[in-house]
Amino acid sequence: MGSKENGKEEKGRQITVAGVVMLVLAVLVFSGAFTNAEGPLKVVDFTNLLGTFGEIADGVSFRGNGGGSARDGFMFALTLAPTVMAAMGLIEVFENYGALKVAGKLLTPIMKPLMGVPGEASLALVGSLSSSDAGAAMTRELYDSGQLTEDERDIFTTFQYSSAGIIANYFGGASPLFEYMIVGSGVPFVYLFILKFVEANIMRAFIAFWRKKDGAKNDRAAAQPAS
Repeated sequence: MGSKENGKEEKGRQITVAGVVMLVLAVLVFSGAFTNAEGPLKVVDFTNLLGTFGEIADGVSFRGNGGGSARDGFMFALTLAPTVMAAMGLIEVFENYGALKVAGKLLTPIMKPLMGVPGEASLALVGSLSSSDAGAAMTRELYDSGQLTEDERDIFTTFQYSSAGIIANYFGGASPLFEYMIVGSGVPFVYLFILKFVEANIMRAFIAFWRKKDGAKNDRAAAQPAS
């Protein structure tokens, strides 16, 4: 029975040319490699596809200025809707052309040892480096579709939560500090990126310990004679 299921899984993960092309395109779209591109290449970037909100007055969008508390929080939540919708829509398109199957086939041998998640999560990983909202939406889609287990979701979420949107936030927010650094500007970035994997594996070890503890407790309960 197990061999039949494995056979079906391998058949479902067969590599196709269309799948490879769409996987490469997906990585380019979510990686931010074409954020500053000119001309038609601008479309090969998630941030450019999202676009911007129009202005009601000079420098004032529909959120307005000077808001606070629950009402401003509600308006901010509305600004996240396009990101989530666009990310989930793109994932559906890439999945339809086999990109996730190719990712699962090619990248699972890499992703599993690194932090215990399947290769299907690779697109969400790339997306989370530029946009925490896109990474979260894609991870939810993977979990709901059964491509991530509950434990894998928790491990992967830990990876994303640490230094979320690291590319955009680091090179955007920390760029004014680059001239004061005594090391190369890329060194802290690499350090933070490595720590993301460290923290994911800490969660991985914690889950493994907890599952083992629960298993031992269940075994002891089963071994007790019925009263």
